[in-house]
Amino acid sequence: MITSLFQSAFIYNWVFAVVANYTGGSLFLGFVAWLIMFLVNSIKIIFLFSVFVWSVEFHKQKQPHFLLVTVFAASVFVLSDFVVEFLMRGFPWTYFFMGYTQAKNLYFIQMAEFGGVVILTWIVIATNVLLAFAIVNKKLKPFIFAVAMLGIVHLWGWIRIETIGNNEQKKVKLALICDNSPTKLRWNEKRLNEYVGRLLELNRKALLIQPDIIVWNESVIPWTFEENDDFFEAILKQSEGKDSYQLISYFTADKTNLGYSSVSAYLIDEKGKVAGRYDKSELLAGIEKPLFSFLNTSLFQLPFFNQNSGGENIENKNPQPIESKFGKIAIMICNESLQDATASKLREQGAEYLILLSNNNWFVNTALTRQHFYFTRIRAIENRLDIAVNANLGISGLIDYKGRIVKASDSEKPEVVTVSVASHGRRLNFELIRNVLYFILLILSFLTILKKRSKYEKF
Repeated sequence: MITSLFQSAFIYNWVFAVVANYTGGSLFLGFVAWLIMFLVNSIKIIFLFSVFVWSVEFHKQKQPHFLLVTVFAASVFVLSDFVVEFLMRGFPWTYFFMGYTQAKNLYFIQMAEFGGVVILTWIVIATNVLLAFAIVNKKLKPFIFAVAMLGIVHLWGWIRIETIGNNEQKKVKLALICDNSPTKLRWNEKRLNEYVGRLLELNRKALLIQPDIIVWNESVIPWTFEENDDFFEAILKQSEGKDSYQLISYFTADKTNLGYSSVSAYLIDEKGKVAGRYDKSELLAGIEKPLFSFLNTSLFQLPFFNQNSGGENIENKNPQPIESKFGKIAIMICNESLQDATASKLREQGAEYLILLSNNNWFVNTALTRQHFYFTRIRAIENRLDIAVNANLGISGLIDYKGRIVKASDSEKPEVVTVSVASHGRRLNFELIRNVLYFILLILSFLTILKKRSKYEKF
């Protein structure tokens, strides 16, 4: 609990300000949100400490081989991550995937195509266990194994970057409209004309670039989509005689459930017709949907400026790429890039490149905006897809299929960022590899437990 308290004090120190901003000033709800994260983290750490203490209570003259300790500790750690992610789906702030700590290390993270952040976390934990074993027992061999493992991982990463085939099939030019609007502008009806004026000016600049697709960020239009909408007609008028498509985010009202809506991205063709639509499939628990639901009761959902407390959001159960003349476009919205499921599903359905639309203005001046961009980098390597990122008041740019950051803009001023994405052909079935890896780690953990029951012996 003490360990979790210190971790949470530093890692979750942004929660109070962000929740207060999101709810119109409620510090109490900020404390409740922080407390939930602290408790989830505490349960995980207590479990890990308990398992590790149990695993080292051996016969006084018996000691397990250091490789057995390493495999067991790293496997249990990764499996505990899986359990937390499964139980807290949609609440990504409770995830502690240690593999993400290496997101800036381009060579290390190439291993992600063989199991994503799961394999990265396993390697990080295994390295630390080997080093700890070497220090505590004053032995050189575990240290040599740790250094050798890191050397092999980095060498493989370098080889993969240098040898992986390009197989570039087509290029699509994108103009990212980064309006970089703070919450007090985007969600303020009194400043609507100022906000719309900013968007129309950015659209005019984007059209001058003559892109294939103009890409807007998440919920850039904070009202429901209608084809006779004044703003929609205004951008169509600006686009007359141009060949550029628009990928723009609106809310979509559900016709069968009055008052319910989806967070959507609309692909509009050069004639102003809807060519495709993607609805968000992973809603934020506690914000866009209740954190806990059971016995027909929904618990803990932050009000949106004290107005959106009814859980009026709909989750897309069947995410699919948008088919267009530019190929199959995979779209992720905001937190969908913080876990691997959405990108993997879209990739398996033939997605040729990926576009992430995000609104980070709630988290401005926190580490979350930078983390969001670098976590997305892992998705690019897992699926070997180019990913264009348009993050309002976050980092916008392009991450290629090798995980290289081709362009990154962290500006707080309105701007248009130009990038080009390409299709690179099919790669490994990441989701299948990850599931097999989970199974292997589970088997290894059970084998280690059985080994302990029969008393450990030196290899």
